[in-house]
Amino acid sequence: METSEATPVGGGPFNQMTGTLSHDGNWLAYSSNESGTDEVYVQAFPEPKGRWMISTNGGYEPMWRSDDREIFYLRDAGIAAVSVEPGPNFSFGTPEVLFSTIVRSAQRAGYSVSKDGGQILVNELPPADANKTGARLIQNWPAALVR
Repeated sequence: METSEATPVGGGPFNQMTGTLSHDGNWLAYSSNESGTDEVYVQAFPEPKGRWMISTNGGYEPMWRSDDREIFYLRDAGIAAVSVEPGPNFSFGTPEVLFSTIVRSAQRAGYSVSKDGGQILVNELPPADANKTGARLIQNWPAALVR
């Protein structure tokens, strides 16, 4: 039986959590509190050549779109996304809040994104005055940005 060894990624005095690899395996998105608040970072993988903070005003639990051209993440009271251009000259756009929600998050159980990024399933916390729980499927959310 063949065994493999774990290779540590990150380290240092800050919390680094909720890491997720891009679908091509060349990029790692994760959250860290090194700026004083949780933010989303991307670095090359497995060799950490370059690192970029892609969120603004907080971010955690990043998730890649299936073509690795967009990263979704949670932030206070909502879900945001930022377009990315992976490759030798990594670049990214301006983060945009997609919609407001309070996500019931338990390390990756809080939300899920469809392959094309057009649908987001949210395990949402109900309002304080509601006596129900459940999930909400947000369909065609890009059209809501135009309104």
